Amino acid sequence: MRDIESKKEMVNYIENCLARGMTIEDVYQTLLTQGYLKSMVNVAYEEVQRKSRARKEVEAARMAEQARNTQKVEVIAEPPKKKSFFGKLFG
Repeated sequence: MRDIESKKEMVNYIENCLARGMTIEDVYQTLLTQGYLKSMVNVAYEEVQRKSRARKEVEAARMAEQARNTQKVEVIAEPPKKKSFFGKLFG
């Protein structure tokens, strides 16, 4: 029942549950019904949120850097071809 003893273990548990598709409300209620302190659950959830925001910021910075490093391709129109001698004669 109470196999989570540290904040780190609880953070990992919450992250795993969210990755499997559980809602945070379900995880929160499950932990409370298993006898964990509300304050401990709240602290662990705040840590999960902080880690999630940090990952998103790193990903956004990586995408911005990648966008800056992308080279733009300039398309140059080919000049119209001149008609040959016979092309000029027979139109």
